[in-house]
Amino acid sequence: MLARVTPLVVEFFRDSPLRHTTFRLFYFGTVGVALGYTMQATVAAWLMATLTPSALMVALVQTASTVPFLLFGLAAGTLADIIDRRRIVIITQYVLLLTTVVLGVVTLFGAINPIGLLALTFVIGSAFTFYTPAQQRASTTSSRATNCRVRWRSGPSRSTYRARSGRRSPA
Repeated sequence: MLARVTPLVVEFFRDSPLRHTTFRLFYFGTVGVALGYTMQATVAAWLMATLTPSALMVALVQTASTVPFLLFGLAAGTLADIIDRRRIVIITQYVLLLTTVVLGVVTLFGAINPIGLLALTFVIGSAFTFYTPAQQRASTTSSRATNCRVRWRSGPSRSTYRARSGRRSPA
């Protein structure tokens, strides 16, 4: 089955960076992470609304997920430039997974309280803050490498042929 699907995928993405399996997995994984983070923020606000009738506490959930960008955004971007981006992405994915599992288990057992929800939401927001610049830098690096490979494989440009032959380019 996979042998028949692969040529269809390659043909569908022929003129796209998605034709490379590694980039395609990275891209769709990134879309999944972004959707998961958005769903978590929405569900956390809904969960807080069921835990307490206070509008302030519901608003603090959004604050707990966005304040890490203000507090750690500059440091996260600097870290993404200094340290191996792949390692940052993997570590933050594990932190996001572990925190989300803890939040889910505690919620299923009915042991979640408003302060615990705010704390776990802050940890998730912090992990996503460090994930985002590393992921964005990794995607621009990989697309640049893809573009270089495409240009290299397509051969020299017409201007190279003109320069070697001594002919001038039409102005």
